[in-house]
Order: sequence, then structure tokens, then C-alpha cells
Amino acid sequence: MSRDEEQYRDRLVVVSDSSERAPVIAYGSLPQFVERCILPNWRHETGGNDGARWCPRWWAHSEAISVLDGLWESFEVMRLEPIPAMSLWRRDHLYPHMAHLTRPDGTFWQCGLDKRTREFKHVVPDMWPVEQPPPGVFTAEPSLADQV
Repeated sequence: MSRDEEQYRDRLVVVSDSSERAPVIAYGSLPQFVERCILPNWRHETGGNDGARWCPRWWAHSEAISVLDGLWESFEVMRLEPIPAMSLWRRDHLYPHMAHLTRPDGTFWQCGLDKRTREFKHVVPDMWPVEQPPPGVFTAEPSLADQV
């Protein structure tokens, strides 16, 4: 051990302790979570003017990825909490997020069965237009987005 290492030895923090292993996640990927947890537990009528909307290509919709990923993260945390955590997860996360995501005018509003051809149509809506604000209207802080 070098002199520098000895000097800071008492300040070292144990990052990993074998007695406290991180829990294994229940679902190894977002698609696995959607297919094995969300869809078996969210069975609502789809289509029609007031029915829920769903797209089998949910992974092509950025809003769906964001919402479903948030559900997955919250599920993985709350499943390890004591009762009534999973009930709270359904009430506070699953129900409102899925109701928002699958509403008739939601993310999948253009996806569905074409009544004329009887084939499924998949449409990712265009992003709304945006204009850059004039210089000086906002102050900018360095961010991760600047690195992209």
C-alpha cells in the first residue's frame, strides 16, 4: 500500500458488503415486464370511440416507453416493501399511468384495426412543432443533454 493510500485508508467507504446483497429484480427487461406483469393484469376492452387504445408495437412510442419504464422502476422498488405496498403501487402508479397511456386520445390514438382493410395500422404521431426562444429569455445550466 502506498503512502497516499495509507493516509486515506481510514476514509475509505465500503461500497459492497456481501452480507447486504442487492435484491434480484423480478423482470430483466422492459418488454418482459410489459408482457409478464402489465398485460396480464390490465385487460380492458380496446377500440371504439370510448374504449382503451393499445399498440402491440408500444416500444415504438417514446411516451409509452417512458411511462412503462417508470412503472417498471416503481414496481421493482415497491415489491420489496411491506404490505400494502403492492396495493399502493396499483392505486398510485399502475391505474393512473395505464389509464393515461391507453385513453382514446392517448399515445396510441392512431393505432388500431383499420375498419376498411381489417389490418392493424401502426402510426407514431408527429412531435408537436417547437420554436427556439430568443437568446437571453432563459438561463442555461450545463446538463447531460448538452453532451448529446
